[in-house]
Amino acid sequence: FKASPEAFAHETPLTAALSRLYPDRSPRVIATDHDRGWMLMADIGGTALRRVADVTRWEGALRLYAETQMQLVGRREELDAVGCPRRTLDTLAEEVGPLLADTDALTFDGAEPGLSSAELRRLRGLAPRLKEACRALAAYRVPHTLTHGDFVAVNIAMTDAGYVFFDWAHSSVAHPFFDFQ
Repeated sequence: FKASPEAFAHETPLTAALSRLYPDRSPRVIATDHDRGWMLMADIGGTALRRVADVTRWEGALRLYAETQMQLVGRREELDAVGCPRRTLDTLAEEVGPLLADTDALTFDGAEPGLSSAELRRLRGLAPRLKEACRALAAYRVPHTLTHGDFVAVNIAMTDAGYVFFDWAHSSVAHPFFDFQ
């Protein structure tokens, strides 16, 4: 059972859609309450990829995930229909200025100290380069697609049937190169 907060309201319908589209790569969704952000899923089983030392298994997971992203390029309307947020390169470039102007967000995150004054000045000096990097990346014409947003080994299970990708709370339609941490 998972109850997603309102900020991640798209996770429940997205996970249900992925379960239908890719039953071998997604948790099997048994029931949902979209209004509450609740979903009941079958036990995924298997082993978290982070516990697997064989690098070829990691490569297999990455290959399958990339294939999934390529297949979903043509399904952006379906991703929009389930409320998946859009975080395009244009939007990212537009948000650089407001983000870097938000001193409170950059200097304190609620639990840990944020950036020092010197780090903040250095980061703000990078704003033109960040915006240019977005424009340069857009020039390669790699299409936006579903991105996981928290694509780490604890959100990938290895089962007898293959790999299962889960925990889509931070997902969006964005440039696929931004998905890896």
